[in-house]
Amino acid sequence: MLFGSSWIESKPTDGEDWVVELPEDSAFPMEIILDNIHGRFERVPKTLGLEDLRDLLVLTNKYDMTGIVRPWGAQWIEAARKPDLDSDDILRSLFVAWELGDEHLFTHRLQEIALRAKVNEEGRLSYTALVPEVQAEVQDDSADEDDSADEDDPWILSEKDAILEEEDHLGPQDALDVISSIRETLLAKLVTSIHEELDSRMKPEPCCSFKWGDKSRNYACDTAVVGHIHQSMLRVRGSILPRSASDIDDSVLELVCSLFDTELFGAVPNIHLQPFRYSSTREFCDPVGKFFELRNSIYKNSPTLVAASIKPSYKEYMAKQRGRTGLVMAEKQDRRGSERYLRIYNICKWRRYQHLSGVY
Repeated sequence: MLFGSSWIESKPTDGEDWVVELPEDSAFPMEIILDNIHGRFERVPKTLGLEDLRDLLVLTNKYDMTGIVRPWGAQWIEAARKPDLDSDDILRSLFVAWELGDEHLFTHRLQEIALRAKVNEEGRLSYTALVPEVQAEVQDDSADEDDSADEDDPWILSEKDAILEEEDHLGPQDALDVISSIRETLLAKLVTSIHEELDSRMKPEPCCSFKWGDKSRNYACDTAVVGHIHQSMLRVRGSILPRSASDIDDSVLELVCSLFDTELFGAVPNIHLQPFRYSSTREFCDPVGKFFELRNSIYKNSPTLVAASIKPSYKEYMAKQRGRTGLVMAEKQDRRGSERYLRIYNICKWRRYQHLSGVY
């Protein structure tokens, strides 16, 4: 490029001083690239922070030279595999996984972002990471220190939202569309299932099938359940659950937490408009079991949904990148790894109903 004649950065032919200006290229990553190209390997850092690594990979992609990271890629990517990254670093790690060819890490981050992406007050899709409380108080970006945290430690939402639409480098060009699609699919499953259960209790024939000998009691039972859930939605969410996923601003995890908080459904078994004499009536009318199965299915099935979103072209690209970088993929996240998001999502005090969920 520099020695051709068709580029503005090319060596001048009139003998003038040759100054190459690359205003859009970050200086430190470019320095690393030049040190690598010119064999000054002692100057190439053994570890990189995620921002510098992302910027470096943006440049190697731009100039089609990702293969130069081969001697260091396995070390550098460890920064992207940490479990306790802030919002910006989670998005950076998605791009790093894409460019270095770590399909498992890419899938893992895609799921993480899709589960916590929400529409902010300005109507823009944003992402807020969970970080350890200690890490949030003292941010230390040193790559040499182990700032990992145990999932039993207090976790809080990062103070900063990352606006997905403002990210130029997420990986594939349609990454934002894929994230939105996963989010809306999961939200739609929640919304549809909840409303189907409620609608079943507002039909001409009662949903309550306990043999009272008097249908009025069955209708009263249905009314009690629907009324309690609607009233609790107003109290916990501030509104009745919309029927369309596109009308919901919450992230998938936020919606799960607001819907399945024990304050919302935990009191359903205690409704007694009629003097229920038999505890067996609860198994006929109590929707709590169904709702907790629905909740559990969201995080158990989300890895399958995300995996189905990894297009053949994605796999081909990352396989090609692995061939260039020599990277060995991270271990595939098992189902228990995907449950981690919910276990540490203390914003809804998950442990309040662990005895009902069987998660722990």
